[in-house]
Amino acid sequence: MNKQLTSQLGAVALGLSMAVVGVSGPANAGTCASGTTCNLELTSSNVTQLNGAIDIRVHWDNTGTNTVLTISYISGGPGTPGFINEFGYNGAPGTPPSGWTLANNLPANVDSFGTFASDFSVSPNQGLGPFSFTLSGIVTSIPANANGAEFVVHVGGFTSGCSGFVSDGTSSGPSSNPSCAGTSVPEPASLMLLGAGLAGVGVWQWKRRNKDVA
Repeated sequence: MNKQLTSQLGAVALGLSMAVVGVSGPANAGTCASGTTCNLELTSSNVTQLNGAIDIRVHWDNTGTNTVLTISYISGGPGTPGFINEFGYNGAPGTPPSGWTLANNLPANVDSFGTFASDFSVSPNQGLGPFSFTLSGIVTSIPANANGAEFVVHVGGFTSGCSGFVSDGTSSGPSSNPSCAGTSVPEPASLMLLGAGLAGVGVWQWKRRNKDVA
């Protein structure tokens, strides 16, 4: 095999491995060391069409005098959503953005993702943010609830009518919502097929080039 083809196949393999790694979330979503920042990806949904195919990010900032949790939509879903209007986490209430209010009855049961020590919501909707919540002091660990969840977010306003909760835990009652079909985040299996296809094209080009030379 000539050097050019080897280089092409190596680049395909490297790109594929990087893409697959990029889909994975952190091994332990419940901790972030003092003086650091952590990005935690929420990809588990109570809607089967969104489960694993939508990404809501919690940016955990411990570089100041207080922990700041910032939520934002990253990708996935049948188009772009119109709003994020609820945020729950399993820690003490902090200071929310303007217009957001804390639930009266805590801990709050948030759909099928279990109970959370804090649960904020906003009405009317304020779009996708990002929205930042300032906690008291530096918080380096947030415990998981019985569903394995530290965080939960409600996202909606898709033009199709789709909406759902997204978390880092497991829903105890997932359900189907056909309006949420057509998600746009590629899964690892699709990436592997794409990589195999690109590798096949490289081999075909090499064989054709050598045939022409002969």
